[in-house]
Amino acid sequence: MPLAMRKLILALAIVLGSVMSVDAATTTLTASPKSSIVGQKVTFTGKFTPSCAGVVQSSYFTIDGKRYLGSYSQVGQTGIGTYATSTLAVGKHSIKYQWSAGGSCNGSASLTYTVAPKPSPVPTPSPSPSASPSPSPSPTPVELVATTSDDSPLAGYIGGGLILFSLVAGLILVVSSRRG
Repeated sequence: MPLAMRKLILALAIVLGSVMSVDAATTTLTASPKSSIVGQKVTFTGKFTPSCAGVVQSSYFTIDGKRYLGSYSQVGQTGIGTYATSTLAVGKHSIKYQWSAGGSCNGSASLTYTVAPKPSPVPTPSPSPSASPSPSPSPTPVELVATTSDDSPLAGYIGGGLILFSLVAGLILVVSSRRG
């Protein structure tokens, strides 16, 4: 085998080896909680460890074909992207997490996420009537109000005169009963 051919095979092996190591990057995608009801908050977390060196240029989530950025952090070679939402509709959703450190250094992971409808409220039975005696009504205070009328001053004089006459008549009866 000629030397040029050996160099070409060696160069090809090196290139293929580096491509193979890029494909060896691991990417995972999880959801918390694992399923939810409509309106409930769910957090998607994508984790990856690329086999290539370099700064991650993009990290995003795709939900039913629409792209969302979320947040991203990297500790050493491990990258973590998160996206939280509470607006998923009832049904199954296609979730994908993708990242790229440039060129052919990238990865992705997918999952299907199910959102259930809110459960119908279960009616609670009304309480049974109790056999306890009903309490007697509590007395309510009575307020007596005396009013006077300035329209007829004569009525006051007549009333006062009758009281005075009754007293005098009573005294006369008492005195006459003692004399006799």
